[in-house]
Amino acid sequence: MMTRRRVIEGFSLIELMVVLAIMAAAAGAALPAMGRMYDAMQYRDTVRSILSSTKAARFKALSTGRSVDWVYNANAREISVNDTLQQTLDDSFSVQITSARDLSDDARRAVIRFYPDGSSSGGDVRIEHETGKGMQIKVDWLFGRVSQHPLEEEFI
Repeated sequence: MMTRRRVIEGFSLIELMVVLAIMAAAAGAALPAMGRMYDAMQYRDTVRSILSSTKAARFKALSTGRSVDWVYNANAREISVNDTLQQTLDDSFSVQITSARDLSDDARRAVIRFYPDGSSSGGDVRIEHETGKGMQIKVDWLFGRVSQHPLEEEFI
């Protein structure tokens, strides 16, 4: 007569605990990296959005034949084009703007004006992340061109 051997299928409690410990360690290592990745994505999105709004203001001035103001309100950290709100900036980075003083009565409000002939009042928008890295968006006064440069670069 043959004896049947009983086969037990499944995992032991120790095996399950080891797998859970490995998963917890992997999640613990990944979470800080995900936070940094989110901050970097948010910063890049802000730079891209500022660049896009300045280019859109230039295009609007050229296409409508009227001057268009790109405005940064430092108190509210808001960007608007001709009084239409474009975006509100996050507090995790600093923004410094150099623009023509004559275009704004308020010291906390910076204006870059784009003219219908393609020129502009000119200006610089410096966006610096808390890590110290940043970008500078330059608006050329003669041709109104908008360009982007890393803050580390030396340029004329």
